[in-house]
Amino acid sequence: TVSPLRMATIAAAVINEGNAPVPQSLGGTRAPGTDIWQNTAAAPATEAIMTSSVARRLRELMVGNVATGGLSEIIQSEVTIGGHSALAYAGDSAQAWFIGFSAGESGRGVAIAIVLEDSLDAAAAASIGAAALEAAQTLETRSSDANLTENIVD
Repeated sequence: TVSPLRMATIAAAVINEGNAPVPQSLGGTRAPGTDIWQNTAAAPATEAIMTSSVARRLRELMVGNVATGGLSEIIQSEVTIGGHSALAYAGDSAQAWFIGFSAGESGRGVAIAIVLEDSLDAAAAASIGAAALEAAQTLETRSSDANLTENIVD
């Protein structure tokens, strides 16, 4: 079994030359009765989980899957999206999955994992994932454009 968070980090590694971001859930602790917070040791920013050549090949395959492959009829996007959609079975139930990414011209990307529990509709998971990636990439592009404008004005 695998968690959606782990699958999202794998998708992120595909667009980051094989290096996955390391999720961190605890930033600090505070002893009872005090107002002083102690920062926890920071986890490394990334961990290598595949070679860069494997990451590049997976990226090509996943982008191709959306552009001309099995997801091309489901996902129609102006944004470059790579993804994979499938069903996973556990006991008597099924989950529809989509993992994917989008990467903008700024070099920054967004990765996502969508799971629809008790669903056989992998196309719905892909559609939801694509819509979220498009929205995130649009925000990233606007943010990059705003930073560029700020730098030009400064």
